[in-house]
Amino acid sequence: MARLIMWNLMTLDGFVEGPNRDISWHLDVWGEELERLSIEQLNAAGGLLFGRVTYELMANHWPGAAGEVAVS
Repeated sequence: MARLIMWNLMTLDGFVEGPNRDISWHLDVWGEELERLSIEQLNAAGGLLFGRVTYELMANHWPGAAGEVAVS
């Protein structure tokens, strides 16, 4: 049976996106430790499941992103 892992980056006031659905603020908190955790969870999970809005936000963000998580 596959594991289900859910996590999301969110501001303390509950926002996951900025103006015009921008998620570039995630880069302010993203670092080696969070990338390492993401890769570990990606490898441990049976697959990735995104809601429509999260998928759309990530689809707009990832084409210009770099790193192991972006190319996985």
